[in-house]
Amino acid sequence: MANSIVQDLISSTPLDYPRYEELYKHFHANPELSNCEKETAARLAAEVSKFGVFEIHKDIGGHGLAAVFKNGDGNTILLRADFDALPVEEQTGLPGTLILCFQPEEERGTGAQAMVDGGLYDKVPVPDYVLGQHVTNLPTGKVGSKNGTIMAAADSYKITLFGRGGHGSMPHMTIDPVLMASNLIQRLQTVVSRETDPSDMAVLTVGSLHIGHVENIISDRAEIGLDIRSVSTQTRGKMIASIKRMMHAEFIASGSTKEPTIEQTRTFPRTDNDGDMASKLAEAFSTHFGEYFDADTARVNASEDVSILATSQGKPYLFWFFGGTDAETYAKAEKEGRLYEDIPGNHSPFFAPVIQPTLKTGTEAMCVAALTFLK
Repeated sequence: MANSIVQDLISSTPLDYPRYEELYKHFHANPELSNCEKETAARLAAEVSKFGVFEIHKDIGGHGLAAVFKNGDGNTILLRADFDALPVEEQTGLPGTLILCFQPEEERGTGAQAMVDGGLYDKVPVPDYVLGQHVTNLPTGKVGSKNGTIMAAADSYKITLFGRGGHGSMPHMTIDPVLMASNLIQRLQTVVSRETDPSDMAVLTVGSLHIGHVENIISDRAEIGLDIRSVSTQTRGKMIASIKRMMHAEFIASGSTKEPTIEQTRTFPRTDNDGDMASKLAEAFSTHFGEYFDADTARVNASEDVSILATSQGKPYLFWFFGGTDAETYAKAEKEGRLYEDIPGNHSPFFAPVIQPTLKTGTEAMCVAALTFLK
């Protein structure tokens, strides 16, 4: 669709922002963890039904929700979000089909696959294009996307080391999992610093460690929570092999009699934006957002599972970011060289996007994108 038509539709279609601000406040005040989004899904279904034009499908792959608006021949566009997305008004006369996909369990990396396995595309048409976005700590008004890899792959694991428990007064009769875990955690730091090409992207984070419950008891096991990020498939494989090698080495060195175990707890594919879609949307976003759009935004090492909604059907997809940090606050921190100290990132307990103009930017971005790919 021509960019001029997109701009005319956006400017001529009034949006009820106060209503959506209240919805944002409601969802923020009533959060539900992965696989527990029952009330959120119910509220979203109720809100979408008010438009009176959507065929709604509930409980897909858990609490997943999809709503379909069919308006004749044309492209089928899937808008995926974990926040409230706005439909295109029927009176525009645009041909095509619009699917609103509210996906659960994104944080665990299982929601998209669960919806596909739960019969999503038995209930709604297979889309020609999948679109998704996420708020970040960029300044408000900013929108960023890029051709190619925009987010890294991620794998999380639980490692269990087995020692021999006993009383703290008789350590010679035990195999101490505290020491085993300490040695392994230190050695794991070399996977990136000494075994990975510095020109390649790799991150290894030990995010949790659980050993024992009482001061004077030596436990019989240690559990380590581990997360790795990568872009190269080869680097990912080498990192996993190194982790397993180091686990086995600590097993031998400690004298343990039981091999350690490793269990994958999460996995996210790499997010690779389609080149043709990126080029087309860059033109539309540049027209709409002007200097506030970055067509070559920096890749982030966070991860997403949105791609599964497209790749499972052999279809292309595009993902982008929009800012939620007060622009003046961001500019001040940047000027003072205090971005890391003063600007909380996603998943920080202090990350709280300002409602406006964040909501307006996100809404307009999704609408511009949907209109761009509808014919």
